[in-house]
Amino acid sequence: IGVGMNTSSHLERVTTKIGRGELALGTVISGTDPVATELLATCGYDFLWIDMEHSPNSLRDVSLHIMAARGQGVAPFVRVPWNDPVLIKPVLEMGPAALVVPFVNTAQEAARAVAACRYPPAGTRGFGPQRADGYGSVALTDYLSRAESEPWVVLQIEHVEAVRNLEEICAVPGVGSLLVGPFDLSASVGRPGDINHPDVAAQLEAIGRVARAHGTPLGAFALSSDEQSVVRWIGRGASWLALDTDQALLRRAASIAISAVTRLGRE
Repeated sequence: IGVGMNTSSHLERVTTKIGRGELALGTVISGTDPVATELLATCGYDFLWIDMEHSPNSLRDVSLHIMAARGQGVAPFVRVPWNDPVLIKPVLEMGPAALVVPFVNTAQEAARAVAACRYPPAGTRGFGPQRADGYGSVALTDYLSRAESEPWVVLQIEHVEAVRNLEEICAVPGVGSLLVGPFDLSASVGRPGDINHPDVAAQLEAIGRVARAHGTPLGAFALSSDEQSVVRWIGRGASWLALDTDQALLRRAASIAISAVTRLGRE
């Protein structure tokens, strides 16, 4: 007798928290080892952001990361390298909870990202699910119904052009959430890396205002060690935060351990 498999992407772990007015928390996975992902998934995060844009993660690596996260009841978010249906399609079949699309600047680009994630007639996605439908263990009608709203389509806002067009972007049907890319946004303002500069801060505040006005959940990246940054994002209306990265967490833990033992050796 077959026992089936858990086909949930655990997106509800994030959306339920947001619906209750709570902050959903995760971290960024940039390394390729799924054991690290499985370990971090036991730490209490609601989601894990698996990165393909600025990391060496291949499709095989992403598949293993998603299995590790879903196996621990944590929602896997995947950031693809670009807003390209060819790059998006194989990731969808792995069953991510959210698909993060970088550098979306216009309503047309937003619609392209949404369409790539939805089956016709709503979109252009080709049919070939694997983990996404439990390898055929889910009834087709049930799977297609769920696929109308999953994965969450997250659009990354990281240029002044996107901020100018944000009202139209948020109005595109099927946009699940926005994610701020503050460094690239600061560069587009002419203040690369200076995300606290008044000119950059004004853009970030505008993103928060538009997202709140449209009821669109807003996500951001922050260092947990920078309490002021976390507070600012919460003040702008962020409902989910990616705190740190796997590399930053490992580096901080190593630094703390070395400092602690060095101090003991000097006493």
